[in-house]
Amino acid sequence: MKPMTPEEVVVWLRESKERRRRALASLSFEDKVRIVVALQRMADEVRAGAGRPGPRRAWRLPGLARSPR
Repeated sequence: MKPMTPEEVVVWLRESKERRRRALASLSFEDKVRIVVALQRMADEVRAGAGRPGPRRAWRLPGLARSPR
């Protein structure tokens, strides 16, 4: 594979970002909520690992045991 020029990298990044946005937009509402809850849980773990204990902030919603992907 030949090295990409800076201009090609910018084009590739823009196209990748657009594909990612479209993929996320096509998810169901429930899957989007699952993603948010997973991110909240990760943030809770990071906060606890950094020695900043406090209330858990991740939403506790029934039926969200399944992974979004």
